[in-house]
Amino acid sequence: MFAEERKLRMLEPFDGTHFLLYVDHMSASSYLILEFSLPACYPQELPVVTVPFGQVGTRALSVDEAADTAAACCASVANDLGGPVLYAMY
Repeated sequence: MFAEERKLRMLEPFDGTHFLLYVDHMSASSYLILEFSLPACYPQELPVVTVPFGQVGTRALSVDEAADTAAACCASVANDLGGPVLYAMY
């Protein structure tokens, strides 16, 4: 689903329901780490999304900015339940 240059790391329980995704920007110094936890009824229910770390230039995202970014990921696909929302969030 993701281009080979993207970085994906599975997390326990290693069944594909919990993972980290490194999302870079055109600038090498700007990126996000998105953490996804898929519910049992995915894709009919949105995944839980958090941003454990993000950086814009030389500045790390604040806790509030990280929470806003995670909320924006979910809001951007809220009307698309049942579809490939992970790809759309990415």
